[in-house]
Amino acid sequence: MDNYKIVVKTFSGLEDVLLEEIRSLFAKDAKKINRGVLFKGSIKDIYSANLLLYTAVKVLIQIDEFKSTDKVSLYAGAKKVNWGQYFTLYQNFAVDTIGQSKYFKSRQFVSLVIKDAIADQFRDKYVRRPNVKKNRPDIPIVAHLQNEKISLYLDASGEALFKRGYRQSISEAPLNEVLAAGILKLSGWDGKQMLVDPMCGSGTIPIEAAFMASGIPSNFRRNVFAFMNWRNFDKKTWIAVRDSIKPAYRLPHKPYIMGYDISSTAIENAKKNLSLSGIRKIVSFNTRDFFSFIPETTTGVLIFNPPYNKRLKLSDSKLFYQSIGNHLKRNFTGFDVWIYSCDNSGIKYLGLHPDKKIPLENAKIKAKLYHYTIYNGKKKNK
Repeated sequence: MDNYKIVVKTFSGLEDVLLEEIRSLFAKDAKKINRGVLFKGSIKDIYSANLLLYTAVKVLIQIDEFKSTDKVSLYAGAKKVNWGQYFTLYQNFAVDTIGQSKYFKSRQFVSLVIKDAIADQFRDKYVRRPNVKKNRPDIPIVAHLQNEKISLYLDASGEALFKRGYRQSISEAPLNEVLAAGILKLSGWDGKQMLVDPMCGSGTIPIEAAFMASGIPSNFRRNVFAFMNWRNFDKKTWIAVRDSIKPAYRLPHKPYIMGYDISSTAIENAKKNLSLSGIRKIVSFNTRDFFSFIPETTTGVLIFNPPYNKRLKLSDSKLFYQSIGNHLKRNFTGFDVWIYSCDNSGIKYLGLHPDKKIPLENAKIKAKLYHYTIYNGKKKNK
């Protein structure tokens, strides 16, 4: 079957970035939806989407759609699907319900009814039911509610795709990996310019940048995806997808992606994560206070996520951002500066006017990515 309806989910604000990724890789006719992208593709595309997309959170495959306004029609609709073609009696599964419906006030109730319909179908055929496992099931199933319309999906990813496998050590208030990759892509960083994250925490932005510059997917080191448990899992095709990756071998011999943090513990965590990522050649991490950091070059890209009040308490947010702005104006002439922050009250004290303000959700916290071009202490005229 080469005509799967594939839904790739991402964070609010990254839909266009994800769309561009998908169109450039395998689906020119892909279209943007709320917090995701929809396209039709093959089993190879399903595997590729999980492995290759930097800004994907989940890959879902629609297997059925029907209308329901009550328990009876919901049960019947779920039971008519031939679940045995996707998994066996000896595998476990779970149902997660998302979306909204005026007919079903409880998502948990919807999940329970669909779960019973699936289990009863197996029992009718084999006289026993498969097990349900809430955490890390073999076969995760997603039900999406849109009033009377019920869409059923197989979750091809399993654990969210921002769980790359390299981040074992984290600092306080870590930045999500998919969000970090999205920020890099929104910045337009070309993978060649010097990149500095002066408040890097556990190193997510520099490590994601290193993956991109190396031509290696962020999930390359991840060994487990839910589609590997499907009855039709094609191991030969999966190996071919992995083998098709072509790393960029001609990389500089010294680091040009740099992460700094005032916390030595954070830097130690970043170094551990970098080691696990397998990409060390072009990245360096060092303990350094941003306000004592003077760049050795006159051009480059500065991307960082300063501490903010909703997660890290600042004694004086106004003074903190004023100090950042003054330091940028004095010492980063010629740099493109990208600051990701949810502290809208604080960032206005930078004393710089942004070229761009891009809304970008962070764990349901309203935040924005701000772009500043530093030129002679002022915004560069364009």
